[in-house]
Amino acid sequence: MPKRAVIAAALAVSAASCGSSTKTVTVTVTAPDRSATTSVTTPATAPAVLSIPTVGGFYGRCPRGAPAWTLRFVVPAASASEIITSTIGGGSAQRTQVDPGQAATFHLTPSAAHARQPADPMSGHRATTVATTQPLDVHISQATEPQSLRLDVHLALTTIGGESGQCALADSRVNARTYDNGPQ
Repeated sequence: MPKRAVIAAALAVSAASCGSSTKTVTVTVTAPDRSATTSVTTPATAPAVLSIPTVGGFYGRCPRGAPAWTLRFVVPAASASEIITSTIGGGSAQRTQVDPGQAATFHLTPSAAHARQPADPMSGHRATTVATTQPLDVHISQATEPQSLRLDVHLALTTIGGESGQCALADSRVNARTYDNGPQ
C-alpha cells in the first residue's frame, strides 16, 4: 500500500474519532495496471467506561448539556450468552439475555444524583460532592460448561466534559465470583 494511502486512512480514522457519529475510511491502492478505492462507513465506537475481560464492557459518551447519556454493555463476540438484570436508581428490575456480539442499552439522566468523593491526601484534593447519574446496578450471569461467572456492577457516571464527552466513573464497585460447574 502506498505511503499516502496509509496516511489518508489514518487521518480519516483520527478525524472520525473526534466527536463524530460515524467514521469513513478510504484506502487507495495503486498497482501497475489498476487503481482501486475502497470506502467503508461504520458507526464510531464509543469510548470504554469499564471493561471486564471475557464478560464484556460498558461503552458510552457523557456530553455536557445532553438530556440523557446512553451506556451500552457489549458482550464479546467470542463469549457466551449472558443474563443481565439491571436497575437504575433503585427502580424496577429489567432482565434480558444478551447474546455474543450484542449489547444491552441503558439510558441515564445526567445530574440526577450526587456522589461524595473523599479527600485525596496524595493530590491534596478536599472531599467534595459531584453530580452523577442515578446509580446503575447490573447483575451479570454467564454460564458455560466448565464454570459460571457472576458479576455485580454498581456505577454512577459524571462527565469529564469538553468536546470528547468522555464519561468518568464517580461511584463504582465490581464484585466478581466464579463457580466450578464440574463434579464436586
